[in-house]
Amino acid sequence: MGGIFGFVCKDPKDVNLVINGLKRLVYRGYDSVGIAYLDGGKLLIKKALGNVSKVDLHVEANSVVALGHTRYASRGWPTIDNAHPLLDCRKKIAVVMDGIIDDYEEIRDKLTKEGHNFVSTTDTEVIPHLLEGSSDYVKSAIDILKSVKGIYSFAFVVDGVNKIFTASAGQPI
Repeated sequence: MGGIFGFVCKDPKDVNLVINGLKRLVYRGYDSVGIAYLDGGKLLIKKALGNVSKVDLHVEANSVVALGHTRYASRGWPTIDNAHPLLDCRKKIAVVMDGIIDDYEEIRDKLTKEGHNFVSTTDTEVIPHLLEGSSDYVKSAIDILKSVKGIYSFAFVVDGVNKIFTASAGQPI
């Protein structure tokens, strides 16, 4: 089981607050850790392999939005490419997820035929590609919940948007 921790605030905070929050989720995830944050409105990602308490993932930045994840590899090996957050083709949407997407192979095949490029072997990566090009992220998240089979929850941040979006299909977030 993975862990998700994030913040949204009015005044910029130290991004490492997310790392400290993830460390408090000690029983969740040990394969990798990653964070997405907005620095000057630009989406940035930092990832590392290993348990959050044993890796150095310190970031020198303040942000009004940050989202982190610790991963337990259920689909795809524990590699840096499979570590969350995972991105869409444009690198504008960063997604973290907990749970299992049952039909991700069919979705991935369809998206690949449409021209999407995947870098991981994990089921989570279909979500940022399904969100790609959206202008209404709430509607798109609801559409994903209606169409993607499995038990999962996900959270995502978007380049230039000071919000964290979340959705759950039977998996608490």
